[in-house]
Amino acid sequence: MGLFGPPNVEQMKANRDVKGLVKALCYQKDYRVCAAAAGALDALDWRPGQDKIGAAYWAGKGNWDRCVEIGAPAIEPLVALLRDRKAYLRAAVIGTLTRIGTPGVKPLIAALKHRESGVRRAAAKVLGQIGDARAVEPLVAALKADQVPNEAAIALGQLGDARAVEPLIAALNSGSSVVEPEAARLLGRLGGARAVKALIAAFNYRHFHTQVVDALVEIGPPAVNPLIAALNNDDEDVCRWSAATLGYIGPRIEDDALRARAAESLVATCKDKKWAGGFDVCAVEPLIVKLKDANEGVRRWSATMLGYIGDDSVKEPAGGAP
Repeated sequence: MGLFGPPNVEQMKANRDVKGLVKALCYQKDYRVCAAAAGALDALDWRPGQDKIGAAYWAGKGNWDRCVEIGAPAIEPLVALLRDRKAYLRAAVIGTLTRIGTPGVKPLIAALKHRESGVRRAAAKVLGQIGDARAVEPLVAALKADQVPNEAAIALGQLGDARAVEPLIAALNSGSSVVEPEAARLLGRLGGARAVKALIAAFNYRHFHTQVVDALVEIGPPAVNPLIAALNNDDEDVCRWSAATLGYIGPRIEDDALRARAAESLVATCKDKKWAGGFDVCAVEPLIVKLKDANEGVRRWSATMLGYIGDDSVKEPAGGAP
């Protein structure tokens, strides 16, 4: 192993230095060294065991299934690989740690305090995916310390902890194309009425409308009145997507008066727009009245919307373009 650089795998292979190559398997600064060492050991007819060295060997070979088979002894070398800058490698390691599951919880909790932020983020992500309640308090601590706010919030949301709601609302404006949609999805499950205002505001962000619509539909009736108010928002995207969301929620509203109010508000607001938002049967009567409107465009629009009501595909929430 070089004094100031990475191990010289080729030299160790030429010298048949098995001990040095085994040590190189656990070199943390460059995955390519691990992979090269694994290949060199193959040439020397070395065979791995069911321990952490064996796991490091199989990780170097990219055989993640064998790491899962080894289980708990694989955690340490896998966590070390979270330092690597290659996204594809980190994703593979995260998936492998998630599959190993609960044996990795304690080491991953410890990794929440790692000096490198990439390791902390990955550890939080895996803890959320594993879903072990032991991770809740350490994730809350990481959140309060502002170590990995977005990842900790999402992990807590996956664990179903209500303390994640406010951080998830903040994460809606994180600027991350990965974090924001996941935050919206989790707010649909956890946020309730507290999350509605922030989710509607997220229609301004333009790039994760699908998840916002689905979240508001999951929240359901508590979102109806704020969505009705949003129909008059100055931002046309907010108006358009609020209309679509109301259409999707409509059939799920058990309160007849609230359901009718939503339908009437949609008709009143959308009659001069080119929106094909979803409507349910509560919109039929207001639309029939509009068939007699003095404005020919309003009459045509009302007839078109009455046609849409008969199409069940319009009523399903999947975030399709309104």
